[in-house]
Amino acid sequence: MSFEEEPKFETELPEKSTEETAEEREERIINEKIREIADVLGNLPSEEEVAAAEEKIDACLEKFVRGGSLEKFHKEPDIDIPGKVEFPDFNILAKVMRIMGFEEDLIKQTVEHESAHIKEAKKFGFEPKLYLKFFKTKEEKKECQPWFQIELPKRGDEEELRKNLKIIVEAPLELSESDLKTLDMYE
Repeated sequence: MSFEEEPKFETELPEKSTEETAEEREERIINEKIREIADVLGNLPSEEEVAAAEEKIDACLEKFVRGGSLEKFHKEPDIDIPGKVEFPDFNILAKVMRIMGFEEDLIKQTVEHESAHIKEAKKFGFEPKLYLKFFKTKEEKKECQPWFQIELPKRGDEEELRKNLKIIVEAPLELSESDLKTLDMYE
C-alpha cells in the first residue's frame, strides 16, 4: 500500500485525563499512533532493511517449521522489524488508515485479511500483535504493509504448534505473497 502525500498529523497530544471516556481514550490512542507514524516517516527505513529483518525472522521460523525445537527457536536472537507501528485493534487501525487517506475498499480488505489470521491465532491461545510496517522503495516511494506477529511458547507440543501455525497462515480467503511464502516452509 503506497501513499503519495505526507499525511498531515497533529504532533501535540491532548492532555491525558484521569477519567477519560471510551471516545476520549480512542481519540488519544489514534493521536498516539499518528504521532508514532509521523516519527517513523521522519526516519523511514528502506525496503531492503525491512526485507532483511523479515528474512531473518522467516529463517528462524522455517527452522522450527521444518522440525527444529522450540528450545532452539528461542535461543535465536530477537529480531525487530524497523518502521513498524503496533495497533491495539482493527478499529484503531482502520481509523488511522482513513486519516492517512487510504480507500475504504483497501481498508476493508486489509482488516478482513489480517483479522482472519488473528482470530485463528486467538482460537489457539496466542496473543497476536497487529502492525503497519512503513518503508521507502528504491524509487523513494513511501509504502506500508499490514503485518501480524505471534509469540511462540517456550514449551509445548511442537507438532501441534506447527499444525496450528499453518492453520493460522491459511486462515484468510485470499492468501498474500507473505502467506504463500510461509506456507512454502511446510513443503
